[in-house]
Amino acid sequence: MYSVGSGPEGGTLPAAPKVPAMVMLGTTDGIIPPEASRTLFAGLNKPRYLAEITDAGHLVFSDLCLIGAESGGLIGIAEKIKLPIPDGLKKLGTDGCEAPHPSVKEAFPAIDGLSVAFLRRYLNDDQTAEKALTSGPVTGLDGKAEVTLLSEP
Repeated sequence: MYSVGSGPEGGTLPAAPKVPAMVMLGTTDGIIPPEASRTLFAGLNKPRYLAEITDAGHLVFSDLCLIGAESGGLIGIAEKIKLPIPDGLKKLGTDGCEAPHPSVKEAFPAIDGLSVAFLRRYLNDDQTAEKALTSGPVTGLDGKAEVTLLSEP
């Protein structure tokens, strides 16, 4: 699960699934507060993993920052063709795409590596994948950001 919240304010969360889970969040996510993802993680059953990507915004898990980047991204393209965009959508379409956030291209290898290791471990019962989930450091961010991984197998 990438940048997940804990439901609407005041809403009741359903019971946690009894399956392994991984939550990833950007520590400066401006769409879903990181604390909401941490709260959701705390309510999950074990085994569970939490990966926090330092200084990353909401879109660190998406290639949306790459689409039309040379033209201001999706929002820049829409503005150039005079497409009306609500302010909330502007924020959603740009959160984490620009400095000081780490480049999504630099973050993808770490995110992909953790995702694949998790899937190999729990869908393919590959015990060797556990090491990638419980030891660091996570590579792929070229020193521009850190991934903190909390595992509770």
